[in-house]
Amino acid sequence: MRGRIGVARPITSDDLVWFPFRILSLVTPWTVPTGCPSPVCKTSPNPTNFITTCFIFTNKTWTEAQQYCREKHTYLATVTNMKDMKRLINISAGDQSEAWIGLNTKPEFTRTWFWSLSGEKFDESEKNWNNNEPTDRGIQGSENCGIVYQNLTWLDQGCQWPEYFLCYDGEY
Repeated sequence: MRGRIGVARPITSDDLVWFPFRILSLVTPWTVPTGCPSPVCKTSPNPTNFITTCFIFTNKTWTEAQQYCREKHTYLATVTNMKDMKRLINISAGDQSEAWIGLNTKPEFTRTWFWSLSGEKFDESEKNWNNNEPTDRGIQGSENCGIVYQNLTWLDQGCQWPEYFLCYDGEY
């Protein structure tokens, strides 16, 4: 039989991209609604450090991405160890060069950055800002959300811009 347009095929291990972020438990994987691009997900093979991280191929604002992840009982990706970040290869998953992560700041907190998971301030010694970042060049200091860029550094960006994003399941 000839291939049919619009018929989904199961995701195989050849389709998966490894995103090494640490979590300690697994949550049942979610299903993607009809018509949405399939996320690329990978679960860590290490039985003491399970993780599933998914690159979501849908453009959403940072807030929409966070809401999407939370509806799936996940979070935007949190980087707690730069060794893990340095192993994060093929972030583009094709031609995409950046994606939302859980990094954000509230303007009233004088540019103190937090991870969306628990609102905890991130460790300054583990920062990975791109050169001259964060810039906060947006209108009235509106670059309050973080993305991971193709070279695995972080940029601050206006939260209202649609981007692909990284979710992971589980809790620390």
